[in-house]
Amino acid sequence: MAKVTVNATQNVTSPSGNSLAIYVDNITKELMLKDVNGITEPISNYVNGGGGGGGGLTSVTYAEAQALVAASTLIPGSLYLITDFRTIYDQPDYDEDGNPKTDVATLEGPVSPIVIQAASTTTFFDWALQPEYVDDTLKYDFTFDTTEVMGAPAKGRITERIDNYNTRTDYDHRVVLFKRYLDIDTDTYYYYTDNGEASQNTPTFGIPDPEEDPNPAVNVYIGNYTPPEGEFLLSNNVFIYSAVNVKIGVDSKNNTFFDSSDTTIGDECQANLNMKGGLNRCVFGDQFQNNSIQGMYGTTAGDSFYGNTVSGQHMDYNILGINFSDNIIGANFSNNHIGDDFNTNEIGGGFQFNNIGRAFQGNTLGDGCISNIVGNNCINNTIPIFSSNTISIEFQGNTAANTFSGNTIGGSFQNNTVGDNFIDNYIANAFMNNANIAANFMSNNIAYAFFRNTTLGEFSNNTVGAGCTDNTFGAGCKTNIFGYSFGGSVPTKNTVGAAFENNIIGHTCRSNTFGDTCTNNVIEDTFNDNTIAENFSYNKIGPSFVNNTIADFFTYNEIGFGFQGNTIGSTVGNNKIGTGFQSNETSIQFNNNIIGNAAHDNTFGEFFENNTIGNDLSENFWSSAGKWANS
Repeated sequence: MAKVTVNATQNVTSPSGNSLAIYVDNITKELMLKDVNGITEPISNYVNGGGGGGGGLTSVTYAEAQALVAASTLIPGSLYLITDFRTIYDQPDYDEDGNPKTDVATLEGPVSPIVIQAASTTTFFDWALQPEYVDDTLKYDFTFDTTEVMGAPAKGRITERIDNYNTRTDYDHRVVLFKRYLDIDTDTYYYYTDNGEASQNTPTFGIPDPEEDPNPAVNVYIGNYTPPEGEFLLSNNVFIYSAVNVKIGVDSKNNTFFDSSDTTIGDECQANLNMKGGLNRCVFGDQFQNNSIQGMYGTTAGDSFYGNTVSGQHMDYNILGINFSDNIIGANFSNNHIGDDFNTNEIGGGFQFNNIGRAFQGNTLGDGCISNIVGNNCINNTIPIFSSNTISIEFQGNTAANTFSGNTIGGSFQNNTVGDNFIDNYIANAFMNNANIAANFMSNNIAYAFFRNTTLGEFSNNTVGAGCTDNTFGAGCKTNIFGYSFGGSVPTKNTVGAAFENNIIGHTCRSNTFGDTCTNNVIEDTFNDNTIAENFSYNKIGPSFVNNTIADFFTYNEIGFGFQGNTIGSTVGNNKIGTGFQSNETSIQFNNNIIGNAAHDNTFGEFFENNTIGNDLSENFWSSAGKWANS
């Protein structure tokens, strides 16, 4: 740039080293000329036909300057005052789809003469001065003689203006007006696309109000804009009301901002609308695009912040990773630390104090999502109230009816459907493909691989070992400790009726069907393939109790080793059964018996009560005559 600010008594030279200097008088703030002999006079003497010459200043019209260029008769180093310069431009205008219109208005600013300097007999330097704005720094393209869309005659073009508030654009922001269309819902003109409503013309930095806002823009830097082929030269940015200490990188276009301050945005800031409430003390990377946000404060975001709609205000004090995009967010999104790839989420108000890992995508969360720690790959979950959870990786495809809070969950919690009040659970890895986990699934410690279960209410306070798979639990299955492989190897499907409560089940209890009120049992290793009706209660069962079908009221039993293949009738209660009691079929009221070792292949009739059976009895039956017989 060419401007030199000095006192008139100082010895100065112009930027090109010739004998004429231009400066601003420190006292009068008037633009002055000083020749090699030290003679000074106001440059205004040469505006609109005044003076002439002046030791190297020539007043010409734009057409006359063009003729000098064509004839190669410019005097290198001499100054030329273009007396009829005015900014002439095609006003950017876009259809409803955001495509540039091909028929637009060509607007003209008022005449404001401009001083330029010849670099050769046919060219000018790009620096310039305007007597009307003596404190502004300018660059000027003399060759711009036709507007880019409508082909209207032009008189050169200001390609950079840094005004007295240190605000910089690559066009004449003192003159250029951009079109904005009315949003009828807010009665605000901020749409840059034609929505069919009324429009108004708006300067880049609002309309100064000497009483309310005399300095609408201070220390604002908007980087250079390189338009794509067929688009407008002007970048079409508007700051409604004030802007202070804002820096935007190159290729910024079609943005509408409200009050903004102390904010830095990287390259390719494009098509952001309704930034009502402003962007204050924020830092954004490249590709800040297509967002609608009502106020943001103290937020730092990485590259690729685009396509987000934030309703309400207070998107404040967040740290956002790369690729924060295509989200719909309610008010009070604040104090969050979010990793890369936060995409396509729909989030209610009050998303606060969360620490989110990479790839949080496709989630629908209600209001009050607060104080969660979530690892990578939280994808496609629908949860109305999500708060105070600590979740590892691979939390995917889950649906909750209402409150999901206070849970600590390991990896691979996937494709589950839970009812109301999934609260204060500890679940380790691989809790998957569960459906219809109804209300009151609470305070559980689930170690590993609890998946493909259907639970209906009151499954609470359980500690479940690894491999508890493909189970269906009825309502009221609570306060249980399931050992390793409850469900075991194939077949793996256990069905448990209502009120199966306070049980401890050991290793490899698989493929069982338990009836109602099967309560307070301690069952250890290999209790396999049993069907047990209601009221199977208070039993302690040893290893290898397999392939049994037990009718109603089998109660208060302690079962020893090897009780296998038995079919037991109703009301078989209060029995202690010893080792090797195998392949037995019992009928009704087999009560209060203690059975010794190796009593196998027996058939018992009715009313076999209060019996003690000794060693090595085999293939016995209770005859229809009511006798005991040995084979």
